[in-house]
Amino acid sequence: VSSGHFHTCALRSSSDADFGGIAHCWGFDAMGQVSRSPSTPMVQLSSGHFHSCGLTLGEKIFCWGQEKETAHSPEGLFSQVSAGQFHSCGLTKDGDARCWGEDYRALGAVFPPPGKFVQIGAGYDFTCGLRPSGFVECWRRRPARRWALQLFTPAPPR
Repeated sequence: VSSGHFHTCALRSSSDADFGGIAHCWGFDAMGQVSRSPSTPMVQLSSGHFHSCGLTLGEKIFCWGQEKETAHSPEGLFSQVSAGQFHSCGLTKDGDARCWGEDYRALGAVFPPPGKFVQIGAGYDFTCGLRPSGFVECWRRRPARRWALQLFTPAPPR
């Protein structure tokens, strides 16, 4: 289950696979984020402001809703997708972060730093990724066009 701005999507079981399912969305349908949900089986969903994206059984990303760059479906094979406010990001099978969509207020959320990640999360106007080392790195660009990178060390398990 993933909730966006005024809509929610969930995977409904499908007889095509042992896991995952078909995206079923409900709520406010301002830009097709509810009515345009695909019939392609998915293994993961993520909902943003007026769009949603899913990771298919074939490791492709499919996005729907908002008709701008935000709902663009990128080329390549992916292991994860995350929808933010007006942008989305995915992790390629090689662990590279790829982002697309509107760079809201030119803050740089769609420009990930180089290097490998094991998890990614797109937010309002920023994105964070978990490095294999355990560090969380967040990126956005300040209006002055300088990188504002923040590194956090995860708390030890209790």
